[in-house]
Amino acid sequence: MSVVLKVVAEHHFAPAPAYDPGASGIAQRIDRRFVAFLRCRRLKWPLVCLFGSMSKITEASRDHIADENFAFPKERKEPIHDAAHVRNAIARFKQVQGVTDSERDAAWNRIKSAAKKHRVELHEQDWRELS
Repeated sequence: MSVVLKVVAEHHFAPAPAYDPGASGIAQRIDRRFVAFLRCRRLKWPLVCLFGSMSKITEASRDHIADENFAFPKERKEPIHDAAHVRNAIARFKQVQGVTDSERDAAWNRIKSAAKKHRVELHEQDWRELS
């Protein structure tokens, strides 16, 4: 416990320390992990951009997505198989053309269930509330 507190106290605002060959193995492991943790905290926004971006879907891989993983399965529009695509489907929902209001209601219900499944926060209760 004292080693962890020492590492926290020494490196909370300090840059990454140089390798210390005299330190014990456990102190070195804790030190490296904590410094990595601090670096991640400082780089939180770039890491979110790097790992939170939407994956690219090729035409061939799109053909392998099941119909139930689309907001509009009949038209195969707006894939919702992961969190990034759910957010994108919400943002582009009103841009979909050639669908009726009843199809939009069904698609919105699919998006709401996918948002819950992938832990995407959804502020609107109905698609008509989208701006």
